[in-house]
Amino acid sequence: MKEKHYTFRLPSKWTKTQALMKNSQVARWVPATKKLTTANLRAMLGQYAMIYIKPDRGSKGIGVMQIAKSGGSGSTVYRCQTGIKVRSFSSYESMEKYVLAFAGIKDYLIQKGIQLTQFNGRAYDLRVMVQIGPRQQWETTGMVGRLAQQGRIVTNGSQGAESVSVDILFPKPQTKRLKARLNHLGLTTANHLQKLYPAIREIGLDVAFDPQFKPWILEVNTFPEPHPFMKLEDQRMFRKIIRYGKAYGRYKGFRV
Repeated sequence: MKEKHYTFRLPSKWTKTQALMKNSQVARWVPATKKLTTANLRAMLGQYAMIYIKPDRGSKGIGVMQIAKSGGSGSTVYRCQTGIKVRSFSSYESMEKYVLAFAGIKDYLIQKGIQLTQFNGRAYDLRVMVQIGPRQQWETTGMVGRLAQQGRIVTNGSQGAESVSVDILFPKPQTKRLKARLNHLGLTTANHLQKLYPAIREIGLDVAFDPQFKPWILEVNTFPEPHPFMKLEDQRMFRKIIRYGKAYGRYKGFRV
């Protein structure tokens, strides 16, 4: 019998965003997103106080920049941060020149900035893992919080983020409801994407809660790594993710 080998990937964030927008229920969870152009940059910063620019193809939070504006008309300051490096500009033109030089010739996207909820003064988002299970149905197999390192704008483990149980992050009275909301979001998104891409067997959703605890899909990973779950003290979710993945040809190098 030929060994299964799962290879499905959608590397373009723009392609994935466009796919999500084809479902009205999923689309309401997606922050406004446009391709980086001079016109779109001006429009997005005219509409939102904070935006992110991110490479269309990339991972581990590399190449992500946060742009936040403050002040009133005539005295606006633009604060640009990537990694721990911060630059401030008092004119739109100088900020735009800096951003376009940063992006270079690569394709970049602009996304409405979501003010992340915090835990002990550190911003966090969540990774929600959804996989095809033994009964060939989608199942949410894991949820983990990703606590950003102090002063950083991304929650990737490679940039110092810490994996934390959602039971610790969520307010106790709301834990059950928030988990149910994430489960619904994950299953709805997975079922929608499978209609467009029948070969898909797993997704890792990067989800943020805003201060009102509305969920926002920051990104969909179609070839997600299990490392955030591997770092948890309780290994049950990690073992389940690997077990399910091995059934369709993923995670060959992991033992559980």
